[in-house]
Amino acid sequence: MDIVLKLRELRRMRCLTQREAALSSGIGEKTLSTFETGERIASMKLSQLLALLAVYDSRPLSSSAARSKPRSSASLSGSP
Repeated sequence: MDIVLKLRELRRMRCLTQREAALSSGIGEKTLSTFETGERIASMKLSQLLALLAVYDSRPLSSSAARSKPRSSASLSGSP
């Protein structure tokens, strides 16, 4: 998947606005916007990407984005 789409998807899955993500990561709101639209993705620094990912990793997924875990075979068979 394209990194531009993935950045936006990760932020939205955590129910964050661009402003919230920018403030939490220390990246400017306009800068984050240009990364998400692809205007400046080539100029993104590794430190900026890591800061964003740290913010996204620290927030729980929204209930609509959370995926159910597959059940183990023991729980399907009713075994303890």
